[in-house]
Amino acid sequence: MRKTTPGSGMRGSISSSTRKPKAVRTVCRHLIEDRDHHRIVIDPAEANSRAIRCYEAVGFRRVGVLRRYWWDHAEQSWADGLLLDLLADDLT
Repeated sequence: MRKTTPGSGMRGSISSSTRKPKAVRTVCRHLIEDRDHHRIVIDPAEANSRAIRCYEAVGFRRVGVLRRYWWDHAEQSWADGLLLDLLADDLT
């Protein structure tokens, strides 16, 4: 069993918001089917509602809040992250 955290490589790679769930789903399917991952974990900023909706559309589920998880340079303060995971059986 393997798990992965995709990270920032997926940020901004597709311009149309209608294509983003498809792109995320394609990457997840590749990791699950071709690379034998059983879980994918991602941690967007809690305030990034567009990204969270996209991930949830693919099948990611909320696991918890990562309090004061990353430094927001624009706001000059700590910001929370949202921990989401996707099990192979949850991929839509």
